[in-house]
Amino acid sequence: MNKTAGIKDIIEPMEAYSANNLSVAKKSLNDIVYEDLKKRILKGEITREQRLQEDNLARNSGLSRTPFRDALRRLEQENILIKLKYGGYQVKDLTLDEVSELFGIRSVLESYAALLAAQRVTKADIKKMESLIAKSKEASAKEDYEMFTDLNTQFHDYLYAASKSEHLLKILQNLRDYFYRYRKVILQTKTNLEDSIRDHEMMIQKMKEGEYETVERLVKDHINRALEALKKENKKKKVLT
Repeated sequence: MNKTAGIKDIIEPMEAYSANNLSVAKKSLNDIVYEDLKKRILKGEITREQRLQEDNLARNSGLSRTPFRDALRRLEQENILIKLKYGGYQVKDLTLDEVSELFGIRSVLESYAALLAAQRVTKADIKKMESLIAKSKEASAKEDYEMFTDLNTQFHDYLYAASKSEHLLKILQNLRDYFYRYRKVILQTKTNLEDSIRDHEMMIQKMKEGEYETVERLVKDHINRALEALKKENKKKKVLT
């Protein structure tokens, strides 16, 4: 039996590691490779059906194996990749129970961040978030789901940054990457896009009105609805194991 059946090696050229990009980069090569692979996984460009091998990645990028070896190990430690017994790595799929648990953690942390944000938000913060909502409406009208997902992520980033809590933001940043994949799945229907925009507009309105605890509740409800939407999509497409 072929142990690699159903899994394809990543063999396409990796443009992120071109000489032009590397020459102007201030980050280390290891960090550049790690961040690019992570971004591609979270955006769904690298899927569970593909196998990541440091030899192939190095050969097709023109770089040495070292930064890829380091990146793959770091992603394994972050529970984003799993190591295969027959060589290479594979994107790790989370179970529905694991995702539900993560959404529960996210609900507690992000609703608290929203409460702090409602108390500490500035006019500049609100203006920026309103701008993101306006752009989200444009993306929704065009049914540009990729752009909408990016704008949605930016909105949440700005909302929690308004909390001005450095420690809380660090914790949320660690969780943030896990949710991009699932946010992308959730935001694939027009109805879910419209629901998201409506929720975000209500959050901003209640911030302006100084209803701090209402903002906290809105964010918690928003995340819980997102989980239910994900479960619904999972029944259709089986995106979770």
